[in-house]
Amino acid sequence: IIPRNQVHLRIGKRGTGCVFHYSEDGHYWHLVRKFRMADKPLHAGFLVQSPTGQGLRAEFSSIRFRRETLGDVRSGL
Repeated sequence: IIPRNQVHLRIGKRGTGCVFHYSEDGHYWHLVRKFRMADKPLHAGFLVQSPTGQGLRAEFSSIRFRRETLGDVRSGL
């Protein structure tokens, strides 16, 4: 549960390892999920879901792509 009405999301890939992070301030990143995928090009898209409750509405903005390597996939640094 995110207490604010906005959140930063990030997908990272290093070799076959992929990670999802979120941040409330864009500086401190929380690990959501770490998993492996085949060592092939990664394709990403955007969606939202509301598995419980009345549903939701979302707007994606400030989308950026950066080609850089995360030093530590767990912490997002």
